[in-house]
Amino acid sequence: MEYIIIFLIIFFAISAFVAMKFEAIANMKGHTGYFWWCFWLGAIGWAMVIALPDRNQGDSIQESGNVDSSLAARTDDTLPEL
Repeated sequence: MEYIIIFLIIFFAISAFVAMKFEAIANMKGHTGYFWWCFWLGAIGWAMVIALPDRNQGDSIQESGNVDSSLAARTDDTLPEL
């Protein structure tokens, strides 16, 4: 019985550590509240964080001042000629 309790404690400690790391990744992408998704759902929660869009993508380009023409947002909405 004590082996099961020790296993559960180690399992939840590792799960909490991994969930904290994925919460930090979600925060870097501009999202909050993904700790419990990653803690309880495991790999499904991790996949959710991996699939999150980056909300801070444009901010880092504009703050740096080095805007490359290939990275700049394009405002031309016309279609190319065929």
